[in-house]
Amino acid sequence: MPSMQDFVVGGCLLISLTRIARAAPNSSALPLSIPPSGYWTIIPQGCTVANPNLTDCDNARGNLFRSNLSSTWSTERLANGGLFQLNTFEEVKLGLTGNAYYGFDTLSLGLPGSGLPTLTSQLSPPVFGSLTLGGYDASRFTPSNVSFPFGSDFSRDLLVSLESITYDTLSSSPLLGDRIDVFIDSLVTEIWLPISTCQAFETAFFLVWDDAAQLYPVNETLHKNLLAQIPVLTFTLGQAGGGGNDTVAISLPYATFDLFITQPAVNSTSRYFPLKQAQNSTQYTLGRTFLQEAYIIADYDRHNFSVSQALFPPNQSPQQLVAIHSPSDDARERHRGLGAGAIAGMVIAAIAILALCIAGIFRLRRRSGRAGQLSVPSADEKAQEAMQPLAPAKYEVSGEAGRHELDEDYARKPELGAGGAINELLAVPEHKVHEMGLPEVPVELEAPIR
Repeated sequence: MPSMQDFVVGGCLLISLTRIARAAPNSSALPLSIPPSGYWTIIPQGCTVANPNLTDCDNARGNLFRSNLSSTWSTERLANGGLFQLNTFEEVKLGLTGNAYYGFDTLSLGLPGSGLPTLTSQLSPPVFGSLTLGGYDASRFTPSNVSFPFGSDFSRDLLVSLESITYDTLSSSPLLGDRIDVFIDSLVTEIWLPISTCQAFETAFFLVWDDAAQLYPVNETLHKNLLAQIPVLTFTLGQAGGGGNDTVAISLPYATFDLFITQPAVNSTSRYFPLKQAQNSTQYTLGRTFLQEAYIIADYDRHNFSVSQALFPPNQSPQQLVAIHSPSDDARERHRGLGAGAIAGMVIAAIAILALCIAGIFRLRRRSGRAGQLSVPSADEKAQEAMQPLAPAKYEVSGEAGRHELDEDYARKPELGAGGAINELLAVPEHKVHEMGLPEVPVELEAPIR
């Protein structure tokens, strides 16, 4: 956003200025997980009904949205005047519920003239909200090169495995016994951990649980001791379910936990340690306390997200905005990235390969034709072959002198039984060729070569 402003609401969190509706004042919004029902802002009842004794409630809650001052606010197509229960799918497990007036209006991001987009006919239940569109600011975090897949439950998409919690005090013990799956939720202020882990925090930092107020109050003496100790806690995260070997460590200094609580939760503003005792695994949550030191990038096209250590560059430092393109945009960009020379080269190569294939097929067909012609002799060649003299007689073996291989009577018979005038070989005028003469000695019949 082109302009930022700090507010203390459940912790010192950076919030953005958002203009909702035409002819209506700017409203501020805290970072939160935007549910599919729309964008959340604060209406006057958030002060007059929910916080009647809160001093300067309008400014403390980031300005109020008054629908009667909007020229584009509409509740058409909505029953009950737009009053419905908020869809706090996960937060209801922590006892966080509420109602809201839903309606359609025009939403502008940033200050007027900032150049950021305007969204029309947005469903807006008038609670805080923040939105980052289409990318991230590379100057605001330390890259971890580790990403995690979304959780299988769409309402618990930012689900991670909390592998360990340690702190840097000498001879300190780990605060988390076994790894647990936790949900990162910007709608929640505190960090919700198992009771055994909270008790480890009590021992390490001398905290005392107030069962009536359901929180850890911090008096001035304890605050000074913690400032002197200046502990830095490290939360190590991995893939939910314990799968994968890649982890990322997020460091949280004591200043992250040095927060104030105000009316109506307490009668007067006081310090507290934003840690809550979870009664079961469905309540394990890393809220906005954790997000003060973490930078999250969610890629809904690729169904993954990353958690990195947040950085806080000086206000004068330029932004390093990086767009996250959808997979389809990346494919089109790669296609457009081919230059004219590369495309021409690909076309020429394809034509050359096609020409070689055609030439090869033509050559093979010619060879096949020649082979067929040589394998069929002509009639003259057959007659010439027939007039060649038979090869000299060869003896089979030196067997009995008085026996032929074929009987004499059988040898005199023609091949076809049609009469003596027809023999196996046709006769010609100059030579009278019989099927086989009768030699004086036994011989083997040799087949002519064809």
